[in-house]
Amino acid sequence: EQEIVPGDDHGRDTIADVFMVLDGIFTIAFTLELCLNLYGSWFFRFWRSLWNVFDVIIVAVSLVALMDPASSLPGASVLRLFRAFR
Repeated sequence: EQEIVPGDDHGRDTIADVFMVLDGIFTIAFTLELCLNLYGSWFFRFWRSLWNVFDVIIVAVSLVALMDPASSLPGASVLRLFRAFR
């Protein structure tokens, strides 16, 4: 069994890779959920709910961050956290 020491970068890459994969999985799941919600609510009724508009913004920011990880949009993780608590 190996310990991860705070000053040691040995396990840091593995943890970052796991979080990147999980971020991609959740972004895809939220995108599919949004598409199903749009289809099930019809178009105009979907846009009348401000929560749905908020979801569109969060998913759009997440997709941009997923497509270009170097962009590191400021506040993207905070917006995704709000969606999780909604």
